[in-house]
Amino acid sequence: MGYRVLINTRASLHEIHFDPGLGTLMDMTTRSAPGDAMVVAFGGTVLVSDGIQTHAFDRRLDPVPAPLEGGFKAGTLSNRRLYLAREKSICCLDHEWSERGRTELVNGWKDAHDILVVGERAHVLDNIVHPVFVVLLGLESSGRMTTIATEEISDIYPHLVAQFVDAKGLVWGVVQSFAHQGGSGQVLHFLSPATGTRLGEPSLLGVRRGMGRGEGSEEPTPFWRTGGARLWPGRTESGGRGLGVRFDMSSSMLPAWAVVTSEDRENPGRVASLARVTSRGEEVHLEEHTRLWVDDARREISEIGDEEWVFIVSRSSGGDPTDTGEGLWITVVDANAREIVVQMEAPIKGGKEETPKSIAANKAPLWMGDDAWAF
Repeated sequence: MGYRVLINTRASLHEIHFDPGLGTLMDMTTRSAPGDAMVVAFGGTVLVSDGIQTHAFDRRLDPVPAPLEGGFKAGTLSNRRLYLAREKSICCLDHEWSERGRTELVNGWKDAHDILVVGERAHVLDNIVHPVFVVLLGLESSGRMTTIATEEISDIYPHLVAQFVDAKGLVWGVVQSFAHQGGSGQVLHFLSPATGTRLGEPSLLGVRRGMGRGEGSEEPTPFWRTGGARLWPGRTESGGRGLGVRFDMSSSMLPAWAVVTSEDRENPGRVASLARVTSRGEEVHLEEHTRLWVDDARREISEIGDEEWVFIVSRSSGGDPTDTGEGLWITVVDANAREIVVQMEAPIKGGKEETPKSIAANKAPLWMGDDAWAF
């Protein structure tokens, strides 16, 4: 039993297989599928969209007719219902691709770019055009949806990076980035996953000081505050370009995986580590797991994993480990041994269009059978 991993870039859909016994990646398949949004839907059907048009593939990644007209901006499959962000609304579809419910976002004014369904709630992020909003929806078994709360996130050039909900349903965390003349950084907002009301003030995760524009006056707080949870690695004491940490993760329930980038005097340059995001009551903890790379200009990081293996895809602009220039890198971490098993440059070429947007993985037999590729 191995893993099938799907990587969605802005230009293509890529499939790789990971064999845990050999510790190898193999059998890459590539399909042209331009679009930022990807969702694995009913029967393993893979949908990719640029917001205008939808491309569909069966579980062997052979192209098939798209089951819906137009495009979508985000999607997720939960409890045999497919939730898609399209036409400035959230739509609920059943396994026959029939629409069972629809609700407009911010009075039909905004689009959604991330949907996280937990129980009878859908947590929605609107990310692109200022102002940006978080929206909480109530879900019914019939497919009907109602808006419970809508909250504007006000800042200078804000973007909503990711979200998570703890397993006990006590905390809804939203990671937001900002940029201004003093620098850039990230803020963590805490809301109630049941009502959407705020839980205290946002916490500053880190600040990257602006080059040539003076030093930022803000400093990162070493805690994520719903009750004072400590943030790994606490405040870094870097005297260089950055201060604090940067956080990249896939939207999910906790516990979850994240890639944390910080600056460290003992290791000059950016240090990236895999971290585990967990919750203890109303506290959210970020704990270091495995050192990934040092002083490598990587951007657009996506990751997904379970209790055994973590798959990370990142875009490199050169540097460690091989100085080969721009390209996509795939890193596989053994979660139990806390070590990197594979780190290799993926045979994916195509310039900046090949930017990792999302990743999906599932256990699958490493042979071509009828049930081999069902997610």
